[in-house]
Amino acid sequence: MKRFISDIKAGILKPGISRSGIFKSGMILGLAFISNNAYAADYDAVITLPPVQEYSLPVSAMVEKVNVSAGQKVKKGDEIIVLDQAPFVAAKKHAKANVVIKQSRLKEAQRDLEHHRELYDRTVLSTVDLENVEMREQRARAHLAEAKAQLEVAEYELSYSKLSAPYDALVLSVHVNPGQYLNSTLQSQPVVSLVEQGRYMASLNLSAEELSAMEIGKNVTVQITGKSYTGTISGINYQGADVTVEFSAIGDLFLVGEKAKVQID
Repeated sequence: MKRFISDIKAGILKPGISRSGIFKSGMILGLAFISNNAYAADYDAVITLPPVQEYSLPVSAMVEKVNVSAGQKVKKGDEIIVLDQAPFVAAKKHAKANVVIKQSRLKEAQRDLEHHRELYDRTVLSTVDLENVEMREQRARAHLAEAKAQLEVAEYELSYSKLSAPYDALVLSVHVNPGQYLNSTLQSQPVVSLVEQGRYMASLNLSAEELSAMEIGKNVTVQITGKSYTGTISGINYQGADVTVEFSAIGDLFLVGEKAKVQID
C-alpha cells in the first residue's frame, strides 16, 4: 500500500492501472483517512460558576472576627471567620486537667487493688472486700476514659471555632457580623458562601441525537477569547437537552454568561 501511494505521488502508472483508477483509489484512501479520524464538533456554550458552597460552624459562640467580605479572593487555609476563643481554650484546659486527675485516681485504685489482692492471697481479706476494691478500680478506669472523651470533644470544638478556606476561593457572600452570637444547637447557620477559584462550568444545548452520543467524563476542549482549556463532561440533562462541562482556568477570570466554544471529539 505504501509503495502504491508513493507511486501515485510520483506519477508512476503500473501496468493495467489507468489514471481514472488511480483517482478512484485516491478518493477511497481519502475517505478511509477521514473515517479513521474522530470528527470534532463545535458547540456554542455559556460560562457559569460551579455550585456555590455554603459553610457553617458546628459550635456555638460569639463571632469575634470576620476577615472577608463579598467579592474577596482567599487562599486555602486563610482564616475567614473566627469565634471568641476564650470558652474553647478554657474548656480544653479544664478537660486536660480532668484527665490528669482521673489518671492519678486510677493509679491509686490500681495500687490499692494490688495491695488488697496480696491480703486476699494471705487469707486476711474477705472476697467481698476484694470485690469492692476491684469495682473501685473499674470505676476509676471508666472515669479516665470519660475524661479523655471530654478532652477530645474540647479539642474538636476548639478546632472548629475558626473557619478556614478549604481551597482557593471567591467569597460570594458573608452572613454574619462581629458580635453576633451563633447557636449551632438550634439550627446550623451558614456563615459564608464560597465558590472555588479557577473552576468554571460551561453549559451547552444539544439536539436529542447529539445528546445520545454524550457520556459523563468525556474529554472536551473549551475555547474562550482565543485560549483553550481541557475539560470534561460533568452533567447531562436529558429533560432540558443540555450538557454541562467542567474545566479549570487557573489565573484567568471569566464572567457568568460569557460566550465560549466547546469542542467535543
